[in-house]
Amino acid sequence: MNYKPDILFIIKTIGLEYDDRVRKECNSLKRLKKKVLILFVPDDNKIKKGITGYGVPFVSISLFTRKIFPHKKFLLFKTIEIYIRSLIFLIHTKPKIVWIHNIETAGMVPILWVLKKWKYINKFIWDQHEMFPDNILFNHKIHKIINFLFRMTDHIIVANNERKDFLLTNLNQIGNSKIKVLENFPDQQFADLPRKALPADVEEWLDGSSYLLAQGGAKFERYFFNLAESIIETDAIKCIFVGPYNERDVEILRKRWNKRLDRHLYFTGMVKQMDLAAFIDHALSSIVLYTRDTTNCLLCAPNRMYQAALRGTMLLVGSNPPMANFVRKSRSGIVLEGDGRDKEDIKRGIQNIVNEKKRKNNYYLKEYLWEEQDKVIYKMVNEPDSFNED
Repeated sequence: MNYKPDILFIIKTIGLEYDDRVRKECNSLKRLKKKVLILFVPDDNKIKKGITGYGVPFVSISLFTRKIFPHKKFLLFKTIEIYIRSLIFLIHTKPKIVWIHNIETAGMVPILWVLKKWKYINKFIWDQHEMFPDNILFNHKIHKIINFLFRMTDHIIVANNERKDFLLTNLNQIGNSKIKVLENFPDQQFADLPRKALPADVEEWLDGSSYLLAQGGAKFERYFFNLAESIIETDAIKCIFVGPYNERDVEILRKRWNKRLDRHLYFTGMVKQMDLAAFIDHALSSIVLYTRDTTNCLLCAPNRMYQAALRGTMLLVGSNPPMANFVRKSRSGIVLEGDGRDKEDIKRGIQNIVNEKKRKNNYYLKEYLWEEQDKVIYKMVNEPDSFNED
């Protein structure tokens, strides 16, 4: 590829059209007149090249080690191949800034630090979409390694102030100015999407009924079973699950509930980010639950929560601090007593939503738009580069 970017993104993702944070970051950089190129490792391990729906060129890596080693086995070899292939691509494209994403790129930090010392790149940014697992966050021996990597990095990005405070408290060798916060706010493009009809098959299934939206898919840490059974047992409303789900989990519920499952629950599978608005707009409420048992989930403030509030749909959230604080401050919905592990708590929340079905939130504040954070990105990419401490 002859395209010479200002900034190279390196990320492992299920798909670029499903990763809204990457889309918004790229659009911010485009507004700042920066040329961005995305190098990504797709789940399907296929070589791809093209332009995203938001106008950013991309190239994917197909791993040889994935073809010869079993799924989820020999991960070290697969990771090493990602680093080698990314380094070769980086040397070929010669970006000024490298923007890496998540814990799987941790091993690239020393490599990028050396390239910066050699003045091959100007700086690099480490974007933490998710927090490290707790077995790393609470292992004081590993803290030395994390601090070492963070000190090498020009900027570390986290998704909210609660996560920043956690890192500053528990990894006290990181400077406050090094950690930048980019909240998962929706952007103006998403806010301006026109109201559209739901897909015909969904309309047919609803048959005029109201529904709740579970936008984060059907995952264990999001209390899928508790939410699904609460919907069925309440027998007052339907629920649409948008996003990935496990067929085996659905079959477990189907054996237990038979036809009641199909009457109350609908699973769409993956939906592109810009196609989500219709599901949000027609929902009575959007439900967002995360376990409090891991730091990453405890301190989560997901994109879909802000999307629902921005589009005027009531929220029903668990008691996790970032989510509960937002909903209470914005008066944009109902906060459960717990995080969702108690089905009776979920049922009370659902009943409260159903009882207030005529109430529609019109909450909209400019400060909760992604574009308000462009100034943070501007400072990261435009401030003079400086060598970090060894």
